[in-house]
Amino acid sequence: MRFYGRVDELRLMEHLFQNSPSFLVITGRRRIGKTTLVRECIHPYSSLYFFVENHKKIEQVIDEYSKILSKWCNMPSYLSLRNSKNLGLKMTF
Repeated sequence: MRFYGRVDELRLMEHLFQNSPSFLVITGRRRIGKTTLVRECIHPYSSLYFFVENHKKIEQVIDEYSKILSKWCNMPSYLSLRNSKNLGLKMTF
């Protein structure tokens, strides 16, 4: 599939990506290309894309992210994020 348009958005995202650390929230209606936009921006870089479904509990998200991050970074299995309390996080969805 080819990617068309979104030149201004891609330019902003690439600027933020190159000037890290940065944080960007992307919102919008369903099926307008938010995920495709993110993937298009990060595909030339060594990057990690992690999608979080809104029905998952924080402990499940942390466990999944920990496994993905450990594999991505070739970290030993004994290093992991255990739960939100260890990280000092208070998250509600």
